[in-house]
Amino acid sequence: MTTISNPPDVSGVSADIAVVDANVDTLIAERTRWEQKRSASTGAVAIPNLAEGVLITSASADTYGAWVEMVASLAAESLLFGVALQVPSVTSNDSSQMQIGTGAGGSETVVATIPIGGELGVVASGRNLALPDPILVAATTRIACRIAHSGAAGASTYNAQLLAVPSASRTPLGA
Repeated sequence: MTTISNPPDVSGVSADIAVVDANVDTLIAERTRWEQKRSASTGAVAIPNLAEGVLITSASADTYGAWVEMVASLAAESLLFGVALQVPSVTSNDSSQMQIGTGAGGSETVVATIPIGGELGVVASGRNLALPDPILVAATTRIACRIAHSGAAGASTYNAQLLAVPSASRTPLGA
């Protein structure tokens, strides 16, 4: 049997254990509260809340089309984090970009621009694109989008929805 000639001082260990226990209890309580809040939430939602989104059409080459309303008034403050797009078939190495705007019709303010790459020969497909930075949008705000396309052939039409998480109130977004 080995004998320790200079045993370590363990007089403060009981106090340290009590602090660790208190921190663990706090973490468990916070996790439980978070899980309850999460289970009560609606999670991520699509704007508009339609099965197929809305059609957004570009104008002539390198020109934005008209603003298309995604929602007239948000029911709750929401964090926009992405876009779900149905992209048309690509017949050249064209590219597009989408703008998200807020405000009254005809007075939209651009809050994000999302590049949409194109690849030659890609057939129509669904794509989910993350915003460069999530955007917090206040309740009752109108949101609209528009698209520009680089193709010389003219207008291109995309089917689009915004992806968002409602605020802590977790109420569904407006139609």
